[in-house]
Amino acid sequence: MTLFAADKRSKLRELRRETAADSPASVTPGRVRKLRARRLRHYHHSLALLEERIPESALVTELRDELNGLLRNRNLAPAL
Repeated sequence: MTLFAADKRSKLRELRRETAADSPASVTPGRVRKLRARRLRHYHHSLALLEERIPESALVTELRDELNGLLRNRNLAPAL
C-alpha cells in the first residue's frame, strides 16, 4: 500500500505541473478537461482507500495535501 500511495502522490504532482503549465488565458480543450477530471476522481478514490488502509502514513497525508492544494489553486472540483 505504501508503494501505491507513493505512486499516486507522484502522479498527482505530474497533474499539478500540467495544470500549472496552462496559462490563465488559454482555453483547455474539453477532452483534456474531462481526462483531468477523471484522473482527479481516481485520486480521490485512491485517497479514500489509503485513508482506510494506512491512515497513519505520511504519504497519505501528503497525497491529501497535494490533492487539496491542486483543487484550491486551480479550482478543479471533480464531479464525483
